[in-house]
Amino acid sequence: MADAIEVIGTTLAELQKANTEQSVDTNQLRERLKSIETKFPEATELQKFADANQLFVAYQIGELTKRLDRMERGQVTRLHVIGYVITTLVAAVALTSGVLVLLQAVHVLR
Repeated sequence: MADAIEVIGTTLAELQKANTEQSVDTNQLRERLKSIETKFPEATELQKFADANQLFVAYQIGELTKRLDRMERGQVTRLHVIGYVITTLVAAVALTSGVLVLLQAVHVLR
C-alpha cells in the first residue's frame, strides 16, 4: 500500500510538472501570437489598401484600353496597303517613262 501511495505521489508530481510546463508553453504561444498580430495593420487599413489597389488596377485597365484604341485607329487596312502598292507602281512607271523621255530629248536614246 505504501508503494501504491508512493507511485500515486510520483505520478501526481509528474502531472503537476507537465501541467506547469504546458501552462508555460501556452503562455509563450499566446505572447508570440500577440506579437505577430501587432505586426498586421487593422482591418480598416487593409480596406484602404484594397481600395487603393482597385483604383490603381482600374486606372491601368483604362490606360490599356486607350492604347488599344489608338492602335486600332492607327492600323492600316488591306485596302490602304493595296492603294500604297498601286500608287508606288504608278509612280515607278511614271518616273521610268520620264527618264526615258528625258534621255530621248538629249539624244542619248534614239
